[in-house]
Amino acid sequence: MKFTEMARVDDAHGGLAIVGVESLGQPEDDDDSVATLGLDSTVKCWRLSKREEEGGTGSAENSEQNEEGESDSASFQPTHAYSLTNTLDKDNLGSSAIKISVSPNKALLACATINGLVKLFRVKAMEEIASFEVAAVSLAWSESGKVLKAGCADGNIVVFDLDEGRKKWSTRCQGSMVRCMASSKDDGLLFAGCDDKIIFVFDPLRERTPLVASYEGHDGWIFSLKAHVDATRFATASADKTVKVWDMLTKKCQHTFEGGHSKAVFGLDLLGNGRRMASCGEDGLVQIYSID
Repeated sequence: MKFTEMARVDDAHGGLAIVGVESLGQPEDDDDSVATLGLDSTVKCWRLSKREEEGGTGSAENSEQNEEGESDSASFQPTHAYSLTNTLDKDNLGSSAIKISVSPNKALLACATINGLVKLFRVKAMEEIASFEVAAVSLAWSESGKVLKAGCADGNIVVFDLDEGRKKWSTRCQGSMVRCMASSKDDGLLFAGCDDKIIFVFDPLRERTPLVASYEGHDGWIFSLKAHVDATRFATASADKTVKVWDMLTKKCQHTFEGGHSKAVFGLDLLGNGRRMASCGEDGLVQIYSID
């Protein structure tokens, strides 16, 4: 399996921290477009394109791994570049957004704001179509894109039915603040990353004992979590400056990306068909990895 850093966007939000990154591309199109959320209170959309060859071998060969499987970013040479395509500012959001999440079909963008609202936008036109009153700090979608899950600071998880435009049900996470969530591809499992540095995995159909697994290994709060399309792995981003890929079969960490970010890693998403991954952090960097 090959893990490679491919591209960076420096100063994507004017040098301020980036707290979210989400894929906007369709897997069948091999589209690696992303949306980012920065502390400048804007959401920006970017398109990835391959750089023209200028000699050298590129990052795929120069970004090597040490004996522990960690990335060496000292010789990083990007093979791809991002260009800005759209921006949502305070006029669109109403207040500062604290979390963004894109539906699986890439049609809708959800933004949780500090004034206790979750706003929905159509991705193509970036127009607002709905809003819900919930003080969310994390968001996750069902595979159908018809159910939106909101994690709260008090440990509660609230679920909304978008077709009916109302709250569907709620439950309580065993951990502390639910900073990030993700659903498995078949919606059978719900992943929750909490401030106690533990990732909890729940089966919503098991009402009496919904907790099915837990994972530990990060040395800081877990800010972002994504379930992989192959249903055997998931990835997390943490305040400990690392991105980890976890194996659900062995229940262990499969790989750690360390050294690319100099500060906390706030956002993470899988790109295209799941063979690439984007991360963003307090250092203002957006980084792309290959996880073939």
